[in-house]
Amino acid sequence: MRWAGVSTSFQRSQRREFVDYDNDFEDGYQETSFGAMHFKHHKGSSNTIMFLHGLGGNTKAFARLMGYLPSDLDIYIIDLLGHGLSEAPQIDYTVTVQVKALREFISAKNLDCYIFGHSYGGWISVLYAAGGYPCKGIIVEDSAGSAKRLEDSKSSGTSDIEGAQLIKDALAINGNKDYVIRSLVGNSGISTLSTQEFGAVSVPTLIIWGSDDPVVNIRYASEFGRIRGSRTEIIVGGKHYPHYTKPEEVAKAIMGFIS
Repeated sequence: MRWAGVSTSFQRSQRREFVDYDNDFEDGYQETSFGAMHFKHHKGSSNTIMFLHGLGGNTKAFARLMGYLPSDLDIYIIDLLGHGLSEAPQIDYTVTVQVKALREFISAKNLDCYIFGHSYGGWISVLYAAGGYPCKGIIVEDSAGSAKRLEDSKSSGTSDIEGAQLIKDALAINGNKDYVIRSLVGNSGISTLSTQEFGAVSVPTLIIWGSDDPVVNIRYASEFGRIRGSRTEIIVGGKHYPHYTKPEEVAKAIMGFIS
């Protein structure tokens, strides 16, 4: 069993202006009712922000972005259930399960944080905020999960093809487990985001989208724009991973939002 507080070497330079993924984080595990979740934590003195990766990803997805974020930020990077070094129980991997595990994590750590979610992580972030659970605000980047996108895929007859490609792509990276990825994709039609969920979000929201995203077309950014008071920033040439392709621009958007 893994327990909170388990850590590896922790080397942080007080003189460093920006965060270093390889040297400025300690590793730990937090128990949830679904299994232990692995996280990396950089202790800072200002705002706390949590990063959630996309389907098949892990904490390393944000390594490049970290180099553009100021070192005074308090940062958590999470491996979602079934991903990275987190436990991968034999369960149905629905987005609702991920939200429940996230709630338990945030409660156990007593965090008052912003949540940044990319793609599948963005879906989790919106559903979490729509449930009225505590957070200071959410940042969704090229987010999956909109009911409109699922409807469009079904009506065009491409949903099965897209699902098969998602599974193939996810299994080709990061040593992902077959039963986890197939369950995630198979349950992708559950708890999609529609008018009701977008309308229930009451925290400050920033939407980031790559202008040329080949995975989740930019036209779906307007669906997330239904969140009251939200604002949208388009990253030209950002594709589906602006935090990787345009990390400096994404970092500036993050800091402008949380400041």
